Amino acid sequence: MRTAAQAEMVLDENSEAEVVISYLSDLTQQAQAQQTEQQRILYHQGVLNLPKMVNDDLALAQEEVSCHCCL
Repeated sequence: MRTAAQAEMVLDENSEAEVVISYLSDLTQQAQAQQTEQQRILYHQGVLNLPKMVNDDLALAQEEVSCHCCL
């Protein structure tokens, strides 16, 4: 997802705004779905008394997508 957030079209100032906004909107939805899945996994790890394994890369990817959305 981080690679997708750095796609050439996102970083190119000549890209059509509507296309980039749509692309980033899709990435945001994907990030939210992955966050929901991570929360589900963490819940089940807790129920099973397993060590909780947090995906730090997911947080970084979500932050990068959010930064691009704010531009």
